[in-house]
Amino acid sequence: RGEILVDVAPDRDRPFVVSTAHGSIRALGTRFLVSREADATVLSMIESRVEVSIDGQPRPLVVGAGQRLRFGSGDAGELATVDGELLETAWQRHQLVVRNEPLGKVLEQLARHRPGVIRYDAAALAGLHVSAVLPLDDTDRALQLLINNFPGLRIRTLTPYLVVVDHPKTR
Repeated sequence: RGEILVDVAPDRDRPFVVSTAHGSIRALGTRFLVSREADATVLSMIESRVEVSIDGQPRPLVVGAGQRLRFGSGDAGELATVDGELLETAWQRHQLVVRNEPLGKVLEQLARHRPGVIRYDAAALAGLHVSAVLPLDDTDRALQLLINNFPGLRIRTLTPYLVVVDHPKTR
């Protein structure tokens, strides 16, 4: 669970390896981000390249600068293009940068940075997509920004540890 920013120098005698529930990532002298989600690992490359060994896949995959790979056990995933410098800056500033992401995915990310639970029905929110920069060190403010940009979105804080998000117009 969590996220790590890795910055390592190449060293053939002492390889740096990040192991997750879905495989391993071996640095080849590089900077990259690794995020652990509930059902997958997300690798975002900032510079250079890494070798990814995915559980259940016969051969490792090399992922280079400006690429993102989301993979689960036995699932090779797909490569996508990312802005590595933007991701690194956002990570250092405790920000979440999303482009056209489903609202449910954004809420999942916010929930990782907040005590307690954010409850929502991902299927009911599926039609709503977010492009934004949201503060991860103030999730209440991030939720308020979502309300400001999605008329009809309802966010109820029932206790400091339970937030419910819905959009009655999508029912």
